[in-house]
Amino acid sequence: MRSPFSTWHWSRAYGFQAKRFASARIEYIRLVKCGGFAPRPHWREPRAWAHKRVAKAVFALEVTLGDYARANNITWQPVVFERVDTMYQAFFSGRCDAMTQDASALAGAVATAAPNPADYLVLSETISKEPLGPFTRNGDEAWSNFIAWIHYGLIEAEELSVTKANADEQAKSSQNPATQRLLGVSGEFGSRFGLDNKWMLNAIKAEGNYGEIFERNVGAGSPLKLSRGLNALWSKGGLMYAIPYR
Repeated sequence: MRSPFSTWHWSRAYGFQAKRFASARIEYIRLVKCGGFAPRPHWREPRAWAHKRVAKAVFALEVTLGDYARANNITWQPVVFERVDTMYQAFFSGRCDAMTQDASALAGAVATAAPNPADYLVLSETISKEPLGPFTRNGDEAWSNFIAWIHYGLIEAEELSVTKANADEQAKSSQNPATQRLLGVSGEFGSRFGLDNKWMLNAIKAEGNYGEIFERNVGAGSPLKLSRGLNALWSKGGLMYAIPYR
């Protein structure tokens, strides 16, 4: 399931990453010599489909790069790879000046594949906005709705300052009607999914709110060190907001 205004853990943004001065969520560096695309690791297509998926993605990326280069009078020579490990080997061995793919994947490459992570930088510029969100299989509407509302609930919890550490106390003492509904103190929201009213409270107690999950997995508290950017709450300059729990 895709959401035009929010992502599960991060926004997808293509970009370059170049040695020492780099680039990353953008795909732009003067005289760039290297382009690449890596399929997301959670894909589980059968092998027969793998090449087709990568080919499509590479084509889309080259179109994005080409448009940006022409608009900004940039000369670059792409080197396209079908395997992410081959792309990393080429870049980190100095064959290419820059590398481009999802910003989160670039940050992961620096943290795990670079010979010396301090020599590389993921730049903040973005030239391609392709939001990602939770996805479920077709034909399971109940499960899709449940996943969507978990997502909304985690965002709502962050906005209401409900955290993993204080969720129980907020459920007991908060006088905010929105907090009471979110945590199951009032209303019967859980019954829509065949659950008890503490379902969202239990989710927050298990993993924290959206901000906590982001920071722990891809943000400042993780090896990736990605900034929130557009994944911040709408009230803090981002695009994240939830449908009200009513």
